[in-house]
Amino acid sequence: MNVRDAGGGQRRTSIAGVGAFPNCPAYCASKGGLENLTKALAAELGRLNVNVNSLAPGNVATPLNAHLRGPGNEEYIRMMRTMTPTGRDFLSVDEMTGAAVFLACDDASAIHGATLMVDAGWSAWWTDLAARPLAPTMSDL
Repeated sequence: MNVRDAGGGQRRTSIAGVGAFPNCPAYCASKGGLENLTKALAAELGRLNVNVNSLAPGNVATPLNAHLRGPGNEEYIRMMRTMTPTGRDFLSVDEMTGAAVFLACDDASAIHGATLMVDAGWSAWWTDLAARPLAPTMSDL
């Protein structure tokens, strides 16, 4: 590739790329792979002034998980709220927009190979989860 001042690229990873969840090893592995792909591309393309970063959302409310937010899933929602220091369960898609715009703008030109966690604090707290009682898995609900 022979490009100068090409700008940047972003990957959408997940909190599952930096921590694992039961019952979804393929998802966690694929997101972890994207985390390392981001770093490898940043290492390769940085000298060409291309910054490559990733955005790792937490639990975002989408049509795909609408069934988890509905009536009858109060236990799951409670569990999600206990897994972030902010007590949030689902984030909005709109909350990802500012972070994505920031990574794409000139203000982020010195950021290479990084993952911006937009997760209501989950990643700041997830290492403590091992010391807590085991949270129910999706198969328990």
